[in-house]
Amino acid sequence: MQIIHLNISATLVITPEAVHMAREGGRATLGFGRFIFHTEDEGYQHLSDRTFFGRGQLFMGLDNRLYISYGVREVVF
Repeated sequence: MQIIHLNISATLVITPEAVHMAREGGRATLGFGRFIFHTEDEGYQHLSDRTFFGRGQLFMGLDNRLYISYGVREVVF
């Protein structure tokens, strides 16, 4: 197994209503999210400094923690 060292930073907008819905057992839809990937691993430089946008859902886990399920797609500028 190979380990890839990858830094991920994300900007997500989560409303109080979404948090409330998730706490009540629902799944709140999250709109815009922006992720920036950066790696110095030479074998994966093609992932470096790319920006991805996507949509996801906020939900309450069985351990009473809030979780995000998110799908992203790359946007090339």
